[in-house]
Order: sequence, then structure tokens, then C-alpha cells
Amino acid sequence: MIQLIALDLDGTLLNSNHQISPKTLKALKEVMKSGIQIMIATGKTPISAVEVKKQLEIETWGVFTQGLTILDPTDTVADETVLPDNLSREATMLLEKRHNQFEFVIYNRNGIYTLSPSSFDAFLTAHHEPHPVAMGQSDRLFSQLPFQKILIQGERSNLDRLELELTGTFGNSVDFVFSHHDVLEILPAGTSKGGGVAWVLNKLGIKSEELMAFGDGDNDIEMLALAGIGVAMGNATTGTKEASNYVTLTNDEDGIVDALYHFGLLKS
Repeated sequence: MIQLIALDLDGTLLNSNHQISPKTLKALKEVMKSGIQIMIATGKTPISAVEVKKQLEIETWGVFTQGLTILDPTDTVADETVLPDNLSREATMLLEKRHNQFEFVIYNRNGIYTLSPSSFDAFLTAHHEPHPVAMGQSDRLFSQLPFQKILIQGERSNLDRLELELTGTFGNSVDFVFSHHDVLEILPAGTSKGGGVAWVLNKLGIKSEELMAFGDGDNDIEMLALAGIGVAMGNATTGTKEASNYVTLTNDEDGIVDALYHFGLLKS
């Protein structure tokens, strides 16, 4: 029996207009009436979920920044993971030298920071993230240590080569994940949304087979594999679909509602 539903935001709960459709919102509220809990599990910062939680009318656990920040229902930090400072400095200086190929931002628990304004800023704010603060110089950026993660945007072929290069430099000290086709994230080793959700399950005493999870990106694979019912959206990546138990309709077709009916959590 499902006790908890974990929801990714972009490409999953939110449609292409970055909104929850009225049909999906109504369905989730109906599911909660049956006693099933809902939590947010996103690669983004906690601020990205503020409006979502208002619409759903929930105070709940949340897994943010790819599992690096876990908030309890009072929005207090319950667990946090950061990158080693020396690694953060080295990666930042390398990316600064490649400014003609990549735009990048860094995350810490207080916000998002960058060296100078760029087109990447509009991408982040469109996804309901805080506007990145331009620090101007590396030493000012380093004043925001410790970093939780680094996001890099560029052409996919360049990002693929960069991932290989950084893997050679940092070895097993970090993990890499593509949260979007053209966005590569550098994360502390061993962290993921799935790991964050597992932490919450343990805290709540809920078994993994009692979890239903929805996602669309490669950063959702661990979470879907963990869940008793892992659901990939119709717009999901190939790897995400392969890791799921069920492929539903797209985020613009109320795929969450389709899956809730399919598994009997909603009745006709």
C-alpha cells in the first residue's frame, strides 16, 4: 500500500508553462484525503517549491538541490551535504578559464551565485529559482563556500567532454548528472534525489515499497528505482523510462493523474 508520493517538479508536476494544471492539482488533493502523504523531490532550491506547497496546501518533508538539502515540514534543515572546498575552488577556476564555452552557477544553502550575469540567469528564473547573484571575482565567489553543487550550461558535446575531463581530475570525489539536456551538475559523491528520499523514508519509518515516485530526468533515476512504484513521464529521458515501472502520459497531458488511476490510487 502506498504511503508516500515523491514528486519531481520541472517536467513532472509542472507543465511546460511551469504550472500545476487544475486537473492534476485536484487529483493530488483527492489522494491526500485518503491519507497518502506527498513530498517534493527536486534538483532545485527550496524556494522553487514555495508556491507549489501553497497550491497543494501541504507542510511536508522536501528533498532539494539533488538531495543535498532536506527540509522537515517546518522548513528547517534536517540534513545537508556540501562539496569539498578545494574541489570547489579548482572546478570554479577551470570553468572561469572556459567562459567562452560554458556558463556556470554555484549553489549553497543561502542562494545561487555566479561570476557575471549571463543567459543562464533567465533559464534559472524561468524555473522559479532565485536570481543568481553576480559576484564579479573568484575570491568573492569563494566567500560563499561551502558550495553544495555547481551547475554548468553549454552545448551537450562540450559538456560530455568536460564530464570526462573532470572525472579524470576528481575521480570518485564527485558525481555528475544531467538535470537537463544542456545542464551538467557537479555533486558531492554518493548524493542523489534517491538518496535524499531514502533518508526521509528512514526518518518516517516508511518502506521503499510503500513509495510512489514520479520523474522525467536522469537525476530521477535513483528515486524511481528506489520506489515500489516508479513512474516516468511520457516526456522522460530514455534512461528514466527504463528505470521505471510505468511510463505515463507527458507533463502537459496530466500524466500524474493517468498513473494515479492506473495504480488505483484514484477511483473513476
